Amino acid sequence: MFDLVIRNALIFDGSGQEPSMGSLAVTGERIMAVGTVSGEGRTEIDATGLALSPGFIDVHTHDDRLLLIRPDMAPKVSQGVTTVVTGNCGISLAPVLGSGKPHPPMTLLGQTPADFHRTFADYLGALRRVACATNVVPFVGHSAIRLSVLDTVDRDSTPTERGTMQALTREAMNAGAFGVSTGLYYPPAQAASPGEVESVLDVAAEFGGMQTTHMRDEGDHIFEAMDEALGSARASGVPLVISHLKCAAPSIWGRASKVLARIDKASLVQDVAFDVYPYDASSTMLDPDRLEGSRRIMVSWSSTVPDVAGQDLDAIAACRCCSPKDAARRLIPGCGINF
Repeated sequence: MFDLVIRNALIFDGSGQEPSMGSLAVTGERIMAVGTVSGEGRTEIDATGLALSPGFIDVHTHDDRLLLIRPDMAPKVSQGVTTVVTGNCGISLAPVLGSGKPHPPMTLLGQTPADFHRTFADYLGALRRVACATNVVPFVGHSAIRLSVLDTVDRDSTPTERGTMQALTREAMNAGAFGVSTGLYYPPAQAASPGEVESVLDVAAEFGGMQTTHMRDEGDHIFEAMDEALGSARASGVPLVISHLKCAAPSIWGRASKVLARIDKASLVQDVAFDVYPYDASSTMLDPDRLEGSRRIMVSWSSTVPDVAGQDLDAIAACRCCSPKDAARRLIPGCGINF
């Protein structure tokens, strides 16, 4: 007898083949049969009119803290997501060594120093204690490491600082990080040179890790940013995933075929992939200097003016008789949804 049998479902088995009607049997944590099931289950579900598939993998999330404060992960599990990849865009909950107010975009993960962890082992230990409902593929953020080491982020790192950054990366990889994420688009990492990035990627390579990247530019200079990301990953010998690939600026709309051709060409000499949004809006920190290219920006939260959540930036600016750029400056730190 099986623990669970689901009958009469339209089964998508994950192989890419056409779905078919059938049943599925589970004992313990293992699927024992798919298709035709002989035998009964202690629990049986009639899935007539419903579809059944393997759990979805959400490959680009900032669920780092959600896992700790909502370990049931209802927002994801309710959509069939059973695995989340965290620590993207260069930001992660660890390692964070400073005790001051978090620097944007770290504020996307937590608002106070108490929300962060000094070592990656501490963070993963916290995850194990809460027993979250999804599997987790954690990455360590280059920006988190950089903010922990440099006294100011408006310059490149010194050789000594790179050594410390490598030590923090090594601790994270030893603890269980799957690789390093970079977010050169964001202020904490904009001054980082390819040499600095490659120094931390070299450590990830020692552990068979990989890199995900929010590239330095997804608009007017996307091709230069792609070359930089591909070059750093190739130099360190790590597989690369380009996060949320898009042509973000009006000036390059319609050039997606050239972007994809650049990736196809690179894939002949290195391991490279990308992910994309399934929707037509992005969400990130409010940056007064990077508002162009969005037809509409809705403020999702603001620490300084909380009551504007849900309002369009243009409407907020009109109410305050100022430009959208000035309005955004008054609202930071905050987050916007960019259409």
